[in-house]
Amino acid sequence: MAEQPQSGYPGRGYQRAQIRPNENTSKRTAWRPLRLPIFRNLLIADLLSDIGTLMQGVGAAWLMVSQGTGPKPLRHEPPGRRSGSVPGQG
Repeated sequence: MAEQPQSGYPGRGYQRAQIRPNENTSKRTAWRPLRLPIFRNLLIADLLSDIGTLMQGVGAAWLMVSQGTGPKPLRHEPPGRRSGSVPGQG
């Protein structure tokens, strides 16, 4: 019985997968990865996560807008002009 070639892991006994071309593997399309259940499940989970993230962002923005008419205006005071901020001034 002939040994199968081993991959780049010496001494561990890992063997390379032999892929034989047939009518299912010879076509290269963008939809081909969806045939693998693990890839398909991860893609669906990622899309659902992205939708949830978008919904959270919209909800947060909606809440901030609905809390009031807008941001409160800030009064601009140059540094050193406020009382007590410069030593020697009262």
